Amino acid sequence: MAYIFRNFSSTLYFIFPILMPLILLIQIFAAQTVGYDAFFEITLFTFFYSGMTLSFAIMCITAPESDTGGLLYILPSKMKDIYRVKRRIMYISMFLSAIAPSIIMIVYAISNRFEFPENTILPAIFMVLSYLVIYFYGTELALTLYSRFFGKMRNKYTIQMLNVKHKFLKIGLGIVILYVGSYIPLIAGYFLGIVLGFSVFYGSVIMLGTSILLFGVIRWIAYKNFNFY
Repeated sequence: MAYIFRNFSSTLYFIFPILMPLILLIQIFAAQTVGYDAFFEITLFTFFYSGMTLSFAIMCITAPESDTGGLLYILPSKMKDIYRVKRRIMYISMFLSAIAPSIIMIVYAISNRFEFPENTILPAIFMVLSYLVIYFYGTELALTLYSRFFGKMRNKYTIQMLNVKHKFLKIGLGIVILYVGSYIPLIAGYFLGIVLGFSVFYGSVIMLGTSILLFGVIRWIAYKNFNFY
């Protein structure tokens, strides 16, 4: 963490993902939205910010290499160890960024501001767990995409900006993939919840289950990419 906070740009990129969901907190409480509108507003805004926060988190861990010219990769360190360190930093940033939407979801559920006919406390907990799982597998997906798009070095992939050809196209494609990956559990929970009678409970369970499944798949892909196997 020390080398992140020595770099001004990295420090800002670390803080932005934490501050951005606070905007959501202010918007929701200021609007005094209730009922189904509140539920979908919180969920959609949370996932909207997920792609942006992941982008800032990636910039946070790659900015120091831009200043040092990739000195880290000259040292006798295995790529999987570098990956673990950068993933841990992103995990911390993403976990802190998930606190605000989690607080909103729990508070609204306890106070019954969603106005659902069923108890929403347990579904709210499942939703919060889904946020965390999605943020964590989004971290692994973001690191894998970055290494594939920019970090190919002979017979391995690094988390370093080496191949800048079509840079902006790759960045745009990466952001789209991150958003699609984030929204898959939400879409699955929403539509299957409707099929099962528009049950918030079933929808939240499906969302959490889909998130965990995607986490396992994306982690396996990331480990293969960074030579864990």
